[in-house]
Amino acid sequence: MLHIYTLLLTVGFLGHYVSGFRNPIISGVNADPTAIRVGDDYFLVTSSFEYFPGLPIYHSTDLVDWKIIGHGLTIKNAIYDRQLLASGGIFAPTLRHYNGTFYLITNYADSFNPSDQRPFLITTNDIFSGNWSMPTYFDQTGIDPDLFFDDDGCVYLSTALPEFAPTGGNSTIWQSQVDVTSGKSLIQPVMIYRSDLPLKIRWAEGPHVYKINGSYYLSVAEGGTEVLHRQTIHRGPSPSGPWEASPLGPLLFNGRDTSAPVQQTGHADLIVRPDGKWYSVFLAVRPQNPNNINGSWILGRETYLSPVTWSEDGWPLANNGSEITFEMADPDIAATSIENTTWHDTFSSSVLDPSWEFRGTPYGDWYRINDSSLVLRGTPRALDALDGMALVIRRQDSLWHDFSADLEFQPTLESHEAGVVAWVNDEYHNTISVVLCKDQPSSVCLKTATIGQGIEIDGNVTTTYHPLGTEHVSDEGVAVRIYISATPETYKFGYLPLGSENVTWVTAFPSSWMAARSGGRTSWHGARMGLYATGNGFPMLKEAVFKNVEAVSNYK
Repeated sequence: MLHIYTLLLTVGFLGHYVSGFRNPIISGVNADPTAIRVGDDYFLVTSSFEYFPGLPIYHSTDLVDWKIIGHGLTIKNAIYDRQLLASGGIFAPTLRHYNGTFYLITNYADSFNPSDQRPFLITTNDIFSGNWSMPTYFDQTGIDPDLFFDDDGCVYLSTALPEFAPTGGNSTIWQSQVDVTSGKSLIQPVMIYRSDLPLKIRWAEGPHVYKINGSYYLSVAEGGTEVLHRQTIHRGPSPSGPWEASPLGPLLFNGRDTSAPVQQTGHADLIVRPDGKWYSVFLAVRPQNPNNINGSWILGRETYLSPVTWSEDGWPLANNGSEITFEMADPDIAATSIENTTWHDTFSSSVLDPSWEFRGTPYGDWYRINDSSLVLRGTPRALDALDGMALVIRRQDSLWHDFSADLEFQPTLESHEAGVVAWVNDEYHNTISVVLCKDQPSSVCLKTATIGQGIEIDGNVTTTYHPLGTEHVSDEGVAVRIYISATPETYKFGYLPLGSENVTWVTAFPSSWMAARSGGRTSWHGARMGLYATGNGFPMLKEAVFKNVEAVSNYK
């Protein structure tokens, strides 16, 4: 497999000099980050919800430049995500390293049974190998689990119960001592924290326990995962408290100014460099259309970074309490400027690149890599199904983003289609595909289908057909290169006419139709682009062949 990354690093940010780094440090939907340092290496994991492989793992040596190295949940040890509603599945993880072993804990949230939120743990001695253990399940319930290894060898499991708490109400954090080899609780779980925010925004989750300079700290994501999202910090004499809230206020909170270009900061983890300087990784979004909190956000909840300072009496603040911005001043990180990246996949390896994802755990034999191609045999499942569709997607990581692929396909029914998709979720996805022309089964067309978002047009599908020239058609079917082009305002679909150097654009729609929504509310998603084939209720007898996939991101 050929991966070409054109990454230009210069002194300065996009034409002007800044000593520091640029946020987000991992672009595209990567929520709920957790990070550790082992020696001179940093490792970071994010949530994956209903997408597979689960728990993407990133590596860095400088906290700024990150590369995906694999996943915690693969076909070898996976939780089988089947029929999950949007935003179900694998929630916020915690990654820790203790006595030579990497511990990665998370929970599986069954969206049809939301009270079933049992945490589980996977481990490995070599995080680069991709060989993670089978899951070990814990007795204790709750979401966003955290493991804390104390100096005396005791291991504490802390979980969030924003809902379905056994006693004491919701928005609480519960904790027990556990045996990490069996998952059994060694003591009865007890409530160690209750949020005191107003009831409508309480929603305590994402706990992390630390021991720093002899004191214990509890960090909690609160305020809900939208505009009032924040990370609070508390200190106590034991891993279970009792807890004193920081007199400086939240560790992290950008919601004081709802016009700020970075919003919803929270779900943070703390990390320290070898030189003793502290940082925090956390999720945030960048609203647009217009550029404030009332606008839509397209790329999802991304991973951000901030330096952390400590007061003389031992309380931390991200960015010294100032607003989190895209350009972060930091004299201890070399100045960088990220220009454009170009990613190619020629499918020259026997396995898919780790940036590709499925919606749910794939089953059946509907995809294979053959002769430098990704071959999809469409299933009867359409793109609005909850699993089983022939769909392979990857994160859109820039607001200016182009995605294209060569496609060879011969539809045999009007219901058969294969093409590329601008994907939000099973409710909202926009496609350009090769099909038989409507009511003209002897001709081949490009079909575009876009799904509106908005009060009066929500869910409305607009379908258009564009006949393909005979130069694209042979006895073997259709051969054409198809394109998606995204900007902060507009998405476009097009194709490259044979012999031309210029793309012909056939359909455009507003980027607000790619907003992260599901079930009438904001969802925990972000834009993705990818390849698909479907029989729309019928088997497909002909395979769709994709070659030379390219994604170009422009970080303006």
